[in-house]
Amino acid sequence: MVWGALSTEDNASIHAPRETTHFLKEMEGVTMQNVWSVMAAKVYAHGRQYSTTAQLEDTIQDPWDSIEQAYLLKLVESMPRRCLAVIKKQGDLTTY
Repeated sequence: MVWGALSTEDNASIHAPRETTHFLKEMEGVTMQNVWSVMAAKVYAHGRQYSTTAQLEDTIQDPWDSIEQAYLLKLVESMPRRCLAVIKKQGDLTTY
């Protein structure tokens, strides 16, 4: 579990306060936005549009496969800094 230090595997509410799990899910969402941003830039490069869902699905696979593991690891490793930045700003906007 990614958040093992804050909750246990059983996901019992006593082990995972609602505010904590909500905060962590939001942080996870921000990290995924970075990945989707990279994907969208590749999928829609040069203003490309798709007429069918199948075309879009076919096109998505290559950009997804091309995302470097090092990039994903960098995003994961940045989470403690991102969390601290939010805490320091008392929940306000950060530079991330």
